[in-house]
Amino acid sequence: MKFKICLIILCIFIQTCRSSNLKDDFSRNYKTTDDINKLGKRLLTNCGGYLTKTVIQASPLIESFDIQKPVDKVPLTMQSKRQKVFLLCGEHPRELIAQQSCFKYVEWLCTAGVRNMKEGPLDKNILKIILNANPTGKSYLEKFKTDSLKVMKRSNARDIDPNRNWDLGFLKWTHPLTVKKLKLDQTYGGESAFSEPEVVSIKNALAAFNPRVFLSMHAGMETLMMPYGFITDKVAEPFGQRMNDVLSKIQGKYCKNCKIGPLEDILKYTTGGNCLDYAFDCLRIPYAFAWEIFNGPASATGIEQFTPSGGITIGDLSKNWLNAINEATNLIWDNPEDGQRPRLNPLCNTGGTIAGAGGNTAAGVGAPRVGAAGVSAAGGNTAATRAGTSRKRKHK
Repeated sequence: MKFKICLIILCIFIQTCRSSNLKDDFSRNYKTTDDINKLGKRLLTNCGGYLTKTVIQASPLIESFDIQKPVDKVPLTMQSKRQKVFLLCGEHPRELIAQQSCFKYVEWLCTAGVRNMKEGPLDKNILKIILNANPTGKSYLEKFKTDSLKVMKRSNARDIDPNRNWDLGFLKWTHPLTVKKLKLDQTYGGESAFSEPEVVSIKNALAAFNPRVFLSMHAGMETLMMPYGFITDKVAEPFGQRMNDVLSKIQGKYCKNCKIGPLEDILKYTTGGNCLDYAFDCLRIPYAFAWEIFNGPASATGIEQFTPSGGITIGDLSKNWLNAINEATNLIWDNPEDGQRPRLNPLCNTGGTIAGAGGNTAAGVGAPRVGAAGVSAAGGNTAATRAGTSRKRKHK
């Protein structure tokens, strides 16, 4: 009996320590919404005049950090070669290390050493960076940061996953029990594509910016991914090989354990309505990536799956990945712009919604695998349906 009591006390102590460590990381090591706002105010005056902030949407507030060196300070031979880079961070609030790495990247770009670097990143790139793509979800996480369950916030305040709400391969579910389960799983894409104002505003900003490079940052796995997620098809050449070459070099230098390849190939199930596929197929961005930069221990069941703890670990990871982002943009810049763009997917003009056939029941919430025409597996276009919830730990 005494042994059991001691064991119970030990378990309570360990759980208390975990909560305390998590609280400490939130208060000391991870950047909050307030920290992001303060960063913007500080860099408006401490970035050599290279940074401006753009309000993309007033409510919920979404801002972009726009960083551009004045053209007269760029070497003459590089002025016409600058490329546009769009970095999207914070879609899933619980993936704190991804947002943290983006935050550190913005800070690094604004240091005097980087600003004045000869043939540096600001001579090569014009950048638009969104640090907080899901402000209502992040506010919820910050409010309940000491609650081990509520802090696992992935969706927004309306329980909709922003990275399932884009209008390409969007999966429409109608069965009430299926919708309820998906909401609990935090992978529900909403009643219709682009129902969420924050997603619409980001899409509009991305389209208006028209970048050469799009990168969406996440955590929960160690993967460096390219399209497609909503279909099983491979990316047409030369784009597939070009993106794969970049990812291979990033893998070799920054993440040797990372898997690389198409989103669907890695996850083994389709992810309709994601931003990566929309950027490539609908906005015709030739280099489109989604990176998963941290995989918690196999024993982790809480936010530790997505978020490391400890200031040194967090700092080292953030530095590693800001360097990886910079390396990727360098590799792409070294491959001269040839004007080629991906083919516009016809579904982009008609709406890419796919009925949740084959899984649109209370028992089956799997995303149907689809072919290039966007026909669900239940329609006979493919042989199998893989359940989108078969890997319950991770959802991208």
